[in-house]
Amino acid sequence: NTTGCRTTQSISISIGLVQTSAAATSNQNACLNTPITPIVYSAGGNRISSSATGLPPGVSAVFNAGVITISGSPTQLGTFNYTLTYVGSLCRNDLPVTYTKTGTIVVNPNPTVSITADYCAVNNRVKLTALPAPEVIAIVVPT
Repeated sequence: NTTGCRTTQSISISIGLVQTSAAATSNQNACLNTPITPIVYSAGGNRISSSATGLPPGVSAVFNAGVITISGSPTQLGTFNYTLTYVGSLCRNDLPVTYTKTGTIVVNPNPTVSITADYCAVNNRVKLTALPAPEVIAIVVPT
């Protein structure tokens, strides 16, 4: 400027992984062969590499235009502790920095429904029990 004064302005630049899906998606329960709720991260900075380990079979991580999305339908029962690793730098010549995020996906068997009473039992009601959760549903059968 013409007065000889120097001005300083602050800007914020971030690199790393920021979760953009709901926080609860990092740790979730899923049913076998049923899509999980996608887990989404925004990845800032100059990407050098990214990887995901420990995901259940049928679930994968895809990096596309600064977004990492974990999605799919798990095909194996169990508890899967996963790690998402992102290596990036602010500028191309900067030293790389590694960021990690972790979570757990628990894959449960699909619920089964069994009839525990004859459908023409008392008052035309059928009692259904959903497993593994012990929920009981009464259905009225028309006469």
